[in-house]
Amino acid sequence: MLYRDHKSERESVRFVPHPPLSRPTAIEAKHWGATYALHRFSNNLQLHRLLPPGSREYWAELEVVRKAAPEHQGWMYDPDPFSAKKAVELRQEAAKRKKEKAEQGGNTLPSGSRELDQVPEIRMATSLRDYVEKVIKEVIIDSSGFVLISH
Repeated sequence: MLYRDHKSERESVRFVPHPPLSRPTAIEAKHWGATYALHRFSNNLQLHRLLPPGSREYWAELEVVRKAAPEHQGWMYDPDPFSAKKAVELRQEAAKRKKEKAEQGGNTLPSGSRELDQVPEIRMATSLRDYVEKVIKEVIIDSSGFVLISH
């Protein structure tokens, strides 16, 4: 857990290794945890050159994971974990408000939805549906606006 005191409030950021790693001894676990934390907010620096051999390989594994991470997880590797955490919280809060607004709005559709998604659904008895389909098949409207009825 990383802490920062800022303007009389204390902020904290928790680092959880992905993928999880277990080490056989407590001291080794502390060293690998420190390597993970260092990688999370200093991955833009080439600090792996200064690490001992075991930690250097772990750093290389973390680099592979970081490079393969999807774009929406880029915040995890921001040099300032406190601002990254705040940005993520703001995005999540905005998404939550948007979702609540959509739930309250009822039939409000998101922009970019297809036209057919906006057509109201009509439920009717099968016999009535067959009759409507039959009428539609019999009536043809040509391009000039004339109605042609086929018999």
